[in-house]
Amino acid sequence: MRKLSGYPGLVVGVVGVAMALYHVYARLTWYAPDNLALLVITLAFSLVLS
Repeated sequence: MRKLSGYPGLVVGVVGVAMALYHVYARLTWYAPDNLALLVITLAFSLVLS
């Protein structure tokens, strides 16, 4: 597993935490987004991290 240091590591960590918090929010809220919107958001997060 590659460990990033410095600014790139910070950016990847922040995006990863934001993605995790968003998925918890989307699961627990009554106003969850539809499946297509959730798929697009998850894909966008994954592309940012790759």
